[in-house]
Amino acid sequence: MISVLEKQRVKKRRKSRSPLRAAGKYNYAPGEALLPMALGPAAPSPPWPLPAAPPEPAPPLSENPKAAPPEVFRGLLSRLRIFSRPRYLGVLSALGALVFTGLILLRPFSAAPLKPIPLPADPGLYSYLLAQGIEEFDGQGSGEILPPDMDLITPVNPVNYVVRRGDTVGSIARQFGVTERTLIGFNGITDVYRIAPGMELAIPDMDGLAYQVKAGETLASIGAHFGVEINALLDANDLSQDLLSVGQSLFIPGARMSEYDYRKATKTLFIYPARARLSSPFGYRADPFNGTRRYHNGLDLANSIGTPIYASMEGTVIDTADRTTGYGRSIVIQHANGFQTLYGHLNEILVRRGQWVNQGQLIGRMGTTGRSTGSHLHFTIYRNGVPINPLDYLL
Repeated sequence: MISVLEKQRVKKRRKSRSPLRAAGKYNYAPGEALLPMALGPAAPSPPWPLPAAPPEPAPPLSENPKAAPPEVFRGLLSRLRIFSRPRYLGVLSALGALVFTGLILLRPFSAAPLKPIPLPADPGLYSYLLAQGIEEFDGQGSGEILPPDMDLITPVNPVNYVVRRGDTVGSIARQFGVTERTLIGFNGITDVYRIAPGMELAIPDMDGLAYQVKAGETLASIGAHFGVEINALLDANDLSQDLLSVGQSLFIPGARMSEYDYRKATKTLFIYPARARLSSPFGYRADPFNGTRRYHNGLDLANSIGTPIYASMEGTVIDTADRTTGYGRSIVIQHANGFQTLYGHLNEILVRRGQWVNQGQLIGRMGTTGRSTGSHLHFTIYRNGVPINPLDYLL
């Protein structure tokens, strides 16, 4: 009889697996023939279970990382568990903080460009932000945006100059790089031919005009009159506010004195000698007596007898006449720069030969003496003895 112990051993032998089965029943390479389990009689099995065949080694991660078996990660985790001990946590925290700080410090020196953060892909939001930017932006950040053609204005800094022998307004202006108008206007010169050696002039370092504030004027009105920006007026005059007082002196950068004042100062200005209407212009016309075509060398200004006649420009009276023909009672005045003026058909002469007269001074009264058809003034301007059109010089 078979004992109970022997039966248990038989069951264990049946349940146990051979080394070939433990490794997957059979181990063979593709294409090889299957070998029988045993060519001879079966060897007796030992009374203890045989060990399982070792698993095949896993392929390197570099060859196929995605095919790495879970055992690899479990092995790595088992090795990393040592760092979870308290004595290693402080060291790891310090190393992490050091690495993070180094990345932050080295980021500004990185050659990689910073990528802009895109706006949300919301057309409505983008349109709203764009509209808000257009409505709120007024062109001023840390300062006002200047036009491309606008120069920075610095406070005017005039220098004093003492006129020397041989100096003229033109030569002084060229010497300091400003225009004659700037030099005349800044110094209030009324006659350029009366500057003399020893006279002191103030010469600004930029072109412009000296101006005195009148009642009711503001920087805005003055700037609009001369076509100058308010900021330019503030900068040129070193003003911190736009409050002005009557009589305050300002410098208007880039402004020019009027043509009237310039011609008056340079003695090239003639004023109308009477309040009258123009009845006959300069040039050829039909003769009022016989209708023939004749040259008229001046202007006829008509008004009633006794109308005041004024000197068109200052000068010296060089002739007074009282004739029954021609210009009748007449006056001739010599002016600067080769100019002369003739006043004819007067009813009354109020000056004498050799007398100095100022511009606008009363010199006679209108009449109809000489060869005349009615009360009027014949007015002629000569330049170096040649009659010129008065309308080219009258203002």
